[in-house]
Amino acid sequence: MSSALRDTLRGKVFAAKRNSKLVPIGTPEEGGEQQYIEVMQPRVGDMLDGMEASNSRQRIARMIIDTCYVPGTNEKVFEEADFEGLMDLPADSTYSALMEAITANISPAKQEAEAKK
Repeated sequence: MSSALRDTLRGKVFAAKRNSKLVPIGTPEEGGEQQYIEVMQPRVGDMLDGMEASNSRQRIARMIIDTCYVPGTNEKVFEEADFEGLMDLPADSTYSALMEAITANISPAKQEAEAKK
């Protein structure tokens, strides 16, 4: 393989941008704006770290902590200290929407379906 082709291929792979999905949180107060969490596609390292978690509670919390951001920023919504709070969340539509966005950002089939919308 030529060095130029190799460099081109590497450049394309390393130039990949993370997908994201905005998830509405709660309902807007009267006259207020809808609030969102931006769920970013996990990095390969984040996914591998999550797989090393000792149980499913830790894996789920890790995925939420690693992928939920204040929209348009690099600021994470949750931090390590939020673990117990995340485990105490009700399994409601907000939790479901976050988990759906996380899995959609991992699944190639779901990514393709979203792109076609």
